[in-house]
Amino acid sequence: MRYLVSYLLEPISHLVYFAALFYWAGKDKRGIIKILSGYYFLAGLLGLKSALLIAQTNIQTYSLLCVLTSFGLGAYFYNVLQLRWQKIFVLFLCLINGAYYLFQNVIEDGLPVFDSLAYAILSSTIVMMIFMYMHQLLNSVKEEPLSMSFDFWFVSSQFVYFLGAFAIFLTYGYLTTKVLSNATFTNTAVTWLWGLHNVLLFLSALVTSGGIAWISSHKKSP
Repeated sequence: MRYLVSYLLEPISHLVYFAALFYWAGKDKRGIIKILSGYYFLAGLLGLKSALLIAQTNIQTYSLLCVLTSFGLGAYFYNVLQLRWQKIFVLFLCLINGAYYLFQNVIEDGLPVFDSLAYAILSSTIVMMIFMYMHQLLNSVKEEPLSMSFDFWFVSSQFVYFLGAFAIFLTYGYLTTKVLSNATFTNTAVTWLWGLHNVLLFLSALVTSGGIAWISSHKKSP
């Protein structure tokens, strides 16, 4: 059970996202949906690699996944946000994540433990993008209900995940360091903490999938 929740649930969640977005790409002709589905497919493969090779270090894999997430979701928000300053700000936030990745993994040659700071920065920047979208949504009244908007469901799923996982990202590296230094923390506790993160990711994937199912079923109704 622990292996399922703490290791396999992460790639499963990304692949659920991929399946839902791949289906939605056939209905929503925006190219950004195809980009998103491609990102989640790649994230699922990287997560599966980490889950199957748990005896080997996966720090570099997660560092790469962090910067890929920034640019994958950044491309989405760049597409859905309308104002020029919003798009420029999205690019700036993505560059922050990219610059940190280059500094930490190219110049400094990486960290020996999970890079909590990188993921905390990622979460903060994505939440900023989400709030910009929500502000845009509140200022543009449409006749179509929000429940029929894919963007609303997808952004809500990201809000559930990144806001909830922020505290985990912020503390995971610290707890890992404590484990390596033979402190009072146990590896089991750290593993279950990451399992909690995976549950949040899986719930967010279900939110997006459920939203797509809702829209599809109601559009077929008379």
